[in-house]
Amino acid sequence: MTKPDPVYSKNLAVFQNRIIDLYKSMSLDEKRLLVLLSPIVRTTKTQEGQSVFLSADEYAKECGISHTRAYEGLSDASDRLVRRYFSYINKDGKKTVANWILRSSYNEGGVDVFFTSEVIEMLQVFDKLNPYTKYKKEIVLKLKGDYAFEIYHIAKQNEGLGKIDVSIDDLKNNLDVPKSYQDLSNFKKRVLDPSCQEITKNTDIKVSYETVKRGRSVIAIRFNIESKTAKKVETRNKTLDPNTPDLFTKLTPLEVNMFAKTLSNDIEFGSKFAKEGEDYSELEERLRIELTQ
Repeated sequence: MTKPDPVYSKNLAVFQNRIIDLYKSMSLDEKRLLVLLSPIVRTTKTQEGQSVFLSADEYAKECGISHTRAYEGLSDASDRLVRRYFSYINKDGKKTVANWILRSSYNEGGVDVFFTSEVIEMLQVFDKLNPYTKYKKEIVLKLKGDYAFEIYHIAKQNEGLGKIDVSIDDLKNNLDVPKSYQDLSNFKKRVLDPSCQEITKNTDIKVSYETVKRGRSVIAIRFNIESKTAKKVETRNKTLDPNTPDLFTKLTPLEVNMFAKTLSNDIEFGSKFAKEGEDYSELEERLRIELTQ
């Protein structure tokens, strides 16, 4: 049986990795609006020409802000996004520049946003040919720092690798930092340190960084990424011999991991046992815990 393209639940924001500079230059309200619109576009299978609606009430609830602040934020964000552009790698491997949205309309009830066909595809199509990054809305919406969204996205893209080296010039460009931050000490103090601290404190991952040098020159920033969830499972497994069956489950830790991964990727099993809003990775994590019990 062919595994269908994943259609992730409403609690997840998902973006294709072809987008080079997600969140670049955006205000906090723009970033929040994009995160909240992502699952709506995906789960409603929106097409070009169709609007995506987000109410001010929902925006206030999701972001933990007042209704007055939500009205102001939505109005400003939808207005800015009309003029906002981004870059991505097209299917011919060329860097392409495009607008985020075609138009928007706003009243006190909320905002209607009309995305371009290019953006809709990058918010809906996720497979081996279109790698993607996903994270929970409730987690990323906790971030408020100027560059925390961007660095969190980079970290989640490479969470499985545990680290990623990013050219310092590319990083500064994609973060669109002001000239005063070009100096490395200022860049660390104003961008890297507060962002990594906020991400580590408020999200599902721990992020730290170190500089990568060529001779005396710093050429890249190495982000070190650690999953807090994986750490909990790892801590428990450290107390067990990986080849010794558990006294109660009669499964070794290696078998637990194998069965959890296999079952979570089985379509029939997943359709019966996955909880509402649970994606493949979340089901695998839950199964790993339940199999040890």
